[in-house]
Amino acid sequence: MAGSYDTPGSANDVAIDGNYAYVADGTNGGLQVIDIGDPSQPTYRGSYNTPGSANGVAIDGDRAYVADGAAGGLQVIDIGDPSQPAPRGSYNTPGSAQGVAIAGDRAYVADNGGGLQIIDISQYWSPSLVSSYDTPGFAYDVALSGDYAYVADSGGGLQVVDIADPAEPTYAGSCNPPELNAAKDVVICGDYAYVTDHASGLHALDISDPTSPTPGDVFAATAPQAVAVEGDFACLAGGEYGLLVLDVADVVVPPVLVGTCDTPSRASGVAVSGDYAYVADTWGLYVIDISDPASPQYAGDCDPLVRADDIVVAGDYAYVAGADGLEVLDISDPSSPVSVGSWEHTGWAGQGLAVAGDYAYVGGHQETEGFKLVVLDVSDPANPTVVASVLLPAHHWPRSVAVAGNVAYVGSGEGFLVFDIGDPTSPVLVGTCPTNYDVVDIAIARDHAYLAASFSGLAVVDVSNPTAPVVLWYTPTYDRATSVDIAGDYAFVADSQGGLSVLWIGSPGFPAPIIARLDTPGSAVDVALAGDHAYVADREEGLQVVEVFERLYDLERDLVQSLVIDQSDEVIYAASIT
Repeated sequence: MAGSYDTPGSANDVAIDGNYAYVADGTNGGLQVIDIGDPSQPTYRGSYNTPGSANGVAIDGDRAYVADGAAGGLQVIDIGDPSQPAPRGSYNTPGSAQGVAIAGDRAYVADNGGGLQIIDISQYWSPSLVSSYDTPGFAYDVALSGDYAYVADSGGGLQVVDIADPAEPTYAGSCNPPELNAAKDVVICGDYAYVTDHASGLHALDISDPTSPTPGDVFAATAPQAVAVEGDFACLAGGEYGLLVLDVADVVVPPVLVGTCDTPSRASGVAVSGDYAYVADTWGLYVIDISDPASPQYAGDCDPLVRADDIVVAGDYAYVAGADGLEVLDISDPSSPVSVGSWEHTGWAGQGLAVAGDYAYVGGHQETEGFKLVVLDVSDPANPTVVASVLLPAHHWPRSVAVAGNVAYVGSGEGFLVFDIGDPTSPVLVGTCPTNYDVVDIAIARDHAYLAASFSGLAVVDVSNPTAPVVLWYTPTYDRATSVDIAGDYAFVADSQGGLSVLWIGSPGFPAPIIARLDTPGSAVDVALAGDHAYVADREEGLQVVEVFERLYDLERDLVQSLVIDQSDEVIYAASIT
């Protein structure tokens, strides 16, 4: 165990955002905000005592959405200042709010006897009902994937609801075998739903066809409360064992190319959301339907004003950065993306984009202005507004940007820069780390920054102390590392002519070995992971879909570690799973 914090109530749910854990802490605790910047010493940062019983929590930007039981319904809480959470809105659901998930401008609430409640939060200060769906049991939790909501419905097992039209949710499918009659928590990973059952344990269900979920193996456990899946591991909390870590997937060695979809010119960036991959191509933004990964299909496109070099998807919007600025596209209808706003800056050469909450962080260069990190307020997508423009040190031409919590990381040809963005309108440079390679992409995981370091391969930097980042090692790859994404104990690197490389990072203190590689047909320049697949922007060869994980059904034989914890109201923030 790395650390714990004794909350005043009964810790029912937790959401992690950057250096903070947001705990739904029952009747007496409300929303508790815990600083986990040092996981070994979590400390109290702030709280808000909700009117009901805080059962579930989801984070979206600067707001926490709390499922607050019968008395509180859905509570909207401003966490822009984590030390002073403040109420901003609420909606009184008809049942007893138990769990919540957010997608775009909608909150999906598992409302116990009230079934699934779909709530419009576009005006978060005054949420309003969009529709509801009466499940046969008692809805305790909800998870979203593509056009479907998956509801842990107690005696109703797993209920699958089609939410393609949130105003008219309809039954899609269900899985309710006799041993799954007390479903309490659900998470989705690729083609699988992991459901805790209070009576029988953890169930793995195949949802490759959402209309016909298929029961798989069961890991027997007494009274499990919650499950979280990260890469190839599932963490099962509650019950007689405390915390269990299960191996629920095998990495595929070597990775298998399962599908491809060409784009008109050169694919340079890719982001995945639900059943769609969004590809930044020299000629525009292309939307690919990946509901069947083996047969990706063109779904729509848009010709943005700026040249599409980098792309981030957040909710109903895609943010595209490149030459001449930033553009915001409405993708609520993926088949017809529409430009709704832009920040145009003539002569701007943009490289690096991150979006967090109401802000976009863009790296770039303008001949008369030098190298900069620009922060834009995108709370109104139709009017991105510059709120900060920070001049970078000499020669630090930005190549990549990443954000985790209150910290922004900027990679350049000269090194690695760390900014405190606790106040996004006034970023402060707090740490630097010189390198002898281009930092082309950055992925943050478990107090480490993983850098796609061009011809130097993959590098890892210890960022546990943001003011003093330290390079630990680097592993040369086959060609030029341009992008990296992390899942569990594995790093997936887009390696240009070297294709897709897979490295084991289970021991971050030691150089990562390359355990597998796939030679893609083009030049792999960007990679995004979703479920069991890696989606690769492969330049002239468009989008490549690669199977990188294979889910396991044999859960009984795949226990990695168990950790006995106090079954009271302690929240456990970290445990070794390597």
